[in-house]
Formats: sequence, C-alpha cells, structure tokens
Amino acid sequence: RDTIAGLSAKLRVDGYLGPFGVDGFLSEGGQLWPAVDLNVRFDKSRLLMEALLGAGLDPNDCEVQRLKTASAYRGDFVTWWKVICKKLGLDTDGKSGEDHFMLPLSVSSLFSTNAPAFESKRPVEILIAGPNDAVWSERVRAAVLGTL
Repeated sequence: RDTIAGLSAKLRVDGYLGPFGVDGFLSEGGQLWPAVDLNVRFDKSRLLMEALLGAGLDPNDCEVQRLKTASAYRGDFVTWWKVICKKLGLDTDGKSGEDHFMLPLSVSSLFSTNAPAFESKRPVEILIAGPNDAVWSERVRAAVLGTL
C-alpha cells in the first residue's frame, strides 16, 4: 500500500490525475515485488475486479487463471461453455451446489460468440475466475485446455 500511495502522489505531482494500475508479483518464497509495471489507464485488473464484484464475489477469495490455447479453435462460446460446465459438474451459470464456480471474465475476440462455424486462425485466450483452491483450479485448467 505504501508503494501504491507513493506512486499515486508522484503521479499527482507530475500532473497526472487519471486512473492507473500497477502490476506486481509475489514469488513462491513470499517475496513481494509490488510495482514492476505502471499502467496509466484503466487496466484489465480493474475490469476483472469489477466483474467479480458485479457477480457478487469477493476478489480476495478468487483466483484468476489466464489460459491460452496452443492452437486454433473451431466453435462458438456458448457450446464450449456448456461442455466445460458439464465436465466440471456446474450448471450453465458456472456454479455448483458447493463452493465451486467458474466465471469467464475475458475471452479473446478470436472466440466466436454467435457463429457456430467460426474458426480461429490463432490461439484463443480466456481469463477464468474461480475459488482460491489449488485442486479446483487445476481441474478447471485441465477441463478448459482439454477442450480448446
């Protein structure tokens, strides 16, 4: 928080009064690098947080996975979503009777939302939120990548 507050103060002194985001990393050993990149705009992290809050989820209790296919994909999002939900035992809203859920936050524009015969020429990227649970996250990753 001190790092972000310092960056905010520096930006104000320099005359910038708009939104900004900061990319940081936490190592497996627990070392925090709080600011490795400064984005002077609304960044994707802010949009992801708003999507989680809008879905009634606490961003602190969620994990976001960025998954990218190794090859092109042929198909539409709705059909794909139904297949993934079925594989994971979720309803088509991406929820189960337990604490498991899956929420698509961002899908690359290469993924068709309305053309069943759409074929991507490049890999597809999707951001999916779920509970902060390593076993569940691995199941989601395997299910998603196994269908793309």
